[in-house]
Amino acid sequence: MEIITKDTVLIKIGMPTNSRMAEDCAPIRDVLELEGSQGAFRSRFVPDAVFRSLRVADIARFLKRGIFQLGIIGDDTACEEDLEIQGFSSKILAQLDRVRSKTEATTELEPYIFCPVNRKAILNLGEPTCMTLFARPDVKGTLPFPNRLLSSGRIATSYPNLAGKALRISNDMNPVSVETFDGKIESIVANGDDKNIVGGFDLVRTGNTLDEFGLVKYGSVAESRPGIWQTPSLITDQSMRSGVADVLAILRERLGYFINC
Repeated sequence: MEIITKDTVLIKIGMPTNSRMAEDCAPIRDVLELEGSQGAFRSRFVPDAVFRSLRVADIARFLKRGIFQLGIIGDDTACEEDLEIQGFSSKILAQLDRVRSKTEATTELEPYIFCPVNRKAILNLGEPTCMTLFARPDVKGTLPFPNRLLSSGRIATSYPNLAGKALRISNDMNPVSVETFDGKIESIVANGDDKNIVGGFDLVRTGNTLDEFGLVKYGSVAESRPGIWQTPSLITDQSMRSGVADVLAILRERLGYFINC
């Protein structure tokens, strides 16, 4: 490893360390030949960067605050932490017009269109996961259309910000009442202990867990893929901006097999 001097500008890159995302990123760690310990790793291919190993949610928060310049996270976490354009884009408003033009009998969930201006690359690391709205069969039988469900009670989720943004499209832009839980959302909805919780909104990879709990899907609201995200913070230091651009160029070249765009 090279010797770092006090004048070296190091670009901090967050690498996921938890659950499925860390497993998916294992090939990337191998290609970069990361070496290090105690959560800090270096690569001979990217000499001007240090890779920090943290949970995905913590990487997103550090990106938002400008502590990390780059990080690998999923679209779901990026949207939850407002790393995309905040608010509703013109594409979303145009989509809303399409939703409103349908009759209630034909209305289906529309995918949430977000504006990932800070996502610099999509990583091909398996099939995307889906942000899915679901409910117990008895609830769906009583409330067959998304807008009836979304206006009749609370939606359990561990993604309150994303749920509030994405589900408003199917609720004619009216606010959606969500309640945040840290546990397994499928279990909370299936148990039915809180009658005010009429559905759930969570990340679904295969749908097997929904089947195990006897839950039914209203539909997938958004897809989530892992990607390389950049901090939305304004970087005033020219050397830092140049450093980020250089590191991104190296990552694109070295990880070309995994880069979608």
